Amino acid sequence: MARKKKLYQNKSYRDLQVENKINRNALSKKQQHQLKTEGYRNIGWAKVIQLYEKLKQINLLKSVEDVTLEELFIDADRIGNKYQTKKEIQDFQERLNQVNQEIADSVDKLFPDDDVEIFDFTGT
Repeated sequence: MARKKKLYQNKSYRDLQVENKINRNALSKKQQHQLKTEGYRNIGWAKVIQLYEKLKQINLLKSVEDVTLEELFIDADRIGNKYQTKKEIQDFQERLNQVNQEIADSVDKLFPDDDVEIFDFTGT
């Protein structure tokens, strides 16, 4: 009688080991050493699953850290614009431009640039 093959998330023991090896090798040496000292091994069914879950968690954290602040603002703007009418977006842009201009005027008053700079590009 054939033995029923154990699976974890539709992956066999060997498939998990191969994926763990690839994902672990993608980490820095420091992270690899830390996993080893924390007891994560790629041998034994329970240990392979633990390592698989830990590597999945590390990769998720890495993907979150890779998102820049600019990308977050762009996504937030895109999502916000999705729920606003064109008139609301235009009104907001006008108010934003007005506030930016007021700030620029305040900066110019606080730090006037009275010096005239002359650039000579003739090379003499």
